[in-house]
Amino acid sequence: LQQAQAGDLNALDEHLPRLLMSGEDLQEICNAYVLGCIMQFRIERAYETLKVWQADFPDDPRPPFLRGRLLEHQADLIGATREYQQALSQTPGYV
Repeated sequence: LQQAQAGDLNALDEHLPRLLMSGEDLQEICNAYVLGCIMQFRIERAYETLKVWQADFPDDPRPPFLRGRLLEHQADLIGATREYQQALSQTPGYV
């Protein structure tokens, strides 16, 4: 997972289906994969993964927070603010 977070998605791309089927640490796997996608500028893949992650774990504030970061870097400040507010409404005080 550390390699994926640093942008080296080769190992995780290969093992992602097996890891997701194991049912363990799904949120951490999604987090590492999204961060790796961002590092590799695989933005659409990051958005796709965030969508599935949020559908499976609607109370996790990380998907809207990360989506907010992506939108902020795309200069969509209104969209970013909306996503940050969603993360905060789910978990008040979330970074």
